Amino acid sequence: MNGKTEKFQSDPHWQNLVLFYEYFNGDNGAGIGASHQTGWTGCIARIIQTMGLLTKEMLLSRTPSSPS
Repeated sequence: MNGKTEKFQSDPHWQNLVLFYEYFNGDNGAGIGASHQTGWTGCIARIIQTMGLLTKEMLLSRTPSSPS
């Protein structure tokens, strides 16, 4: 996680901090570019979180609303 940056691997104040980058190095996972959570990947993380809370029953029980 977080590439090979020593501080993020061993420092107790940083090792459990998950940094969220817009782009990632495919070989070692190091963040590249913007490190804030206001980009499109922040939205995707929210969608993933929401989808994880939904159950199959919740999705199947939804009835389509009729046009007004």
